[in-house]
Formats: sequence, C-alpha cells, structure tokens
Amino acid sequence: IVAKTNVKKVTGLKAKTISNSKIKLSWNSVSGADGYSVGMRKNGVYNEVADVTETNAVVSGLPNATRESFKVRAYSIVDGSKQYGNWSDSVATATAPQKAKGLNVSSVTESSVTLSWDKIGCNEYVVYEDNGESWSEIGRTADTQFTAKNLNAETSYSFRIQAVKIDDAKVEHYGEESDVVTGTTSRSDKITQADIDAMKAELTAYSREKAEYIKEHYTEFWKYGTDFNTIEEYFELKEKS
Repeated sequence: IVAKTNVKKVTGLKAKTISNSKIKLSWNSVSGADGYSVGMRKNGVYNEVADVTETNAVVSGLPNATRESFKVRAYSIVDGSKQYGNWSDSVATATAPQKAKGLNVSSVTESSVTLSWDKIGCNEYVVYEDNGESWSEIGRTADTQFTAKNLNAETSYSFRIQAVKIDDAKVEHYGEESDVVTGTTSRSDKITQADIDAMKAELTAYSREKAEYIKEHYTEFWKYGTDFNTIEEYFELKEKS
C-alpha cells in the first residue's frame, strides 16, 4: 500500500486592501503543494472563493467598506483527487469605502464655511483644505457635516473630503477623494484698521484733487461775496458757465 501524507499548514498569510471591492492575499509556499484553496468567512464557515497554484490571490467583487476574514489551505492531488492540509490562521481586513459624494457648501459666515455631503459606508470622513500649494487635513468627523472656522472674510476656500474604513488592526483604508467645492466667506460688518486706512487714503486723495482744482480755478476773488460765498457756490457758478 502506498499512501501520501497531507501537505503542511499554510503560514504567513497576509491581506492587502486594493480598492473598495478587491483584497489581495499572499502566503508562504508549502513544499509538495499542487495548489491552494482560498476560503472567505460567511455565516461562520470558510467557503472557497479561489483555487490557485501561486502563493497569492486577488478576491474581487466584494462590497465596499466591509470587514472580511480569510484562510488558505494547501492541497496535493492524489489519484485525481485533492488532498487538503489544514487551514491557515485567519487574517481579517476591510475593503475601502466608495468615493465620497454629494459634497456641497451648505452655509457661510464671515469667518466660517459649513460643508455637508451624502452618507456612505465608512467609519469617518477626512476633510481637506487647499492651502495654495497642497491639500491639508483640517478635521475628521463621523457626521455628514463639518464647519471650517477661523477663516478670513470675503475669501474663497476650496475643500474636498475622503471616506475612511478602519479594520480590526486599526489600519485605515481610504476611499477615492470627492470632487472639489469652493465656498466664499461673507463680508464682515466690522470696521478694521485696514478699512480706516483705506478711507483715510481715499479722503486724502479727494482733498488733494479738490485743492488742485481750487488752486487752478479759484482766482476770481472780486466776485466773492457777490456771486458766491462758499466753495460749493463757486463750483455751481463754474458749472453754469
């Protein structure tokens, strides 16, 4: 009688999230194995989802932002039948969320912009602001609304968001970034020193312009007290003439 022992247990199983519907698995080679069976947990049972001869496999068609658990076992073919070794230790990871969508500016003030968006499957959302050279993270929230604060009045700001799924190992899996939206803060009712300086400059320029006009045209002194008594009356007289 000739018999063949089972192949050894698969070791070194690792999982890597590729997208919101794909997870790549890899493991160590088993001596004497003719192939490997990939099992995914469903209702407490690991059902085969792939049969490969390499030491890696991509499981696709998965729902987004979901936790999935996998095991792999090697097999050898004996008299045309598969003779399986023991399942590997399990490894769990999560697919990435889908692209964040529905981002819009719901309200603005002179110093803030409030954003809102559609709810999708994830743990939280990351909010980014365009600082002119790159995108900077300005906050995270599990809600579908966020308010960017301490902004300048009458200024445009660009934002985008990204959904995040956190797996059992606390690894973050990011979905595709949303489209960009721009919000413009409202005008401030407060008078700043810059406003005062601008008004001073405007008044000074106006005064100089009027002084130049008077210097050039205000020469008919003999009419003072007769045809006009004030600068304004003098201007009216010149307008009529």
